[in-house]
Amino acid sequence: GLKFTNQGSFCVGVERAYVGGTSNARNKTVLKMLSLIQVGERAGSDMPNMVNSELTLGVRLGLSAGLRRKEICGLRWRDVDFGEGTIRVRNAVTEANGKTYEKAPKSASSRRDVPLEPDLAGRLRAKYDALLPAVGKAKLAGGYVLGNERWYLPSRLGKEFSALAKALDLVGTAGTRVCLHDLRHTYATFLIARGVDVKTVSSLMGHAD
Repeated sequence: GLKFTNQGSFCVGVERAYVGGTSNARNKTVLKMLSLIQVGERAGSDMPNMVNSELTLGVRLGLSAGLRRKEICGLRWRDVDFGEGTIRVRNAVTEANGKTYEKAPKSASSRRDVPLEPDLAGRLRAKYDALLPAVGKAKLAGGYVLGNERWYLPSRLGKEFSALAKALDLVGTAGTRVCLHDLRHTYATFLIARGVDVKTVSSLMGHAD
């Protein structure tokens, strides 16, 4: 399967792929957001919980793995395979009619394996290793990457991203605020720019044929 082989960060690779103005404004806006997050991490930003927070890990799962918001919130540690360098998309958290529940992904094609980008792998591994001593391997395997023992609400993740986008004044091509789902589009555009065929990209995105 497809693997990321470059050892640099994903967004650096995206920026290189789009040198010369080949990306659209929405992709550039998302890259600007990731760049600002990274600058904030290096400089010790005073934005609360900016460094590897649930929000920034969620952002990276969208941008570096193409996961949907519900899939990000449904991701469990047992489905992050550090040895194989793979994320297995097997669960989604859904909110409907005042209730929240976990279910299988939206379609058979949404059940997929996605290559784990090195920078994201390092960040997830750091969180996993930090949790492991207190929780234990067996219990941690069933825990959620975002939220730990209890899932992170998709609506909360969306609201937090919207607040970040507003704070950074991130606006897309149609003059509308960038949303979390736009990260998936940037992920797909990056893969195509790197020469990945459309059928493979569609499969990694979890689209039906």
